[in-house]
Amino acid sequence: MGEYSKRIGEVGENVVVDFLKLIGWENPLRNDDIDSIDKDFRKRTNGIDGYYHYLNPMVSGTIENILYSSKYSTESI
Repeated sequence: MGEYSKRIGEVGENVVVDFLKLIGWENPLRNDDIDSIDKDFRKRTNGIDGYYHYLNPMVSGTIENILYSSKYSTESI
């Protein structure tokens, strides 16, 4: 069951990356860990599905940092 869930999760992540490409966000950082601020609480790192950054064309000199998480299921609603 774990391998199946992993494959389904990867499909969902690819759906998100394909969508991001449609809006011009190419090559996001995927499946990385970021250090936890409070290393004594629960975990030392936190997993992220994706990260993207870009220069904001609306606000001069501003870099936008986007962290995202994707969820995907084979079940229909």
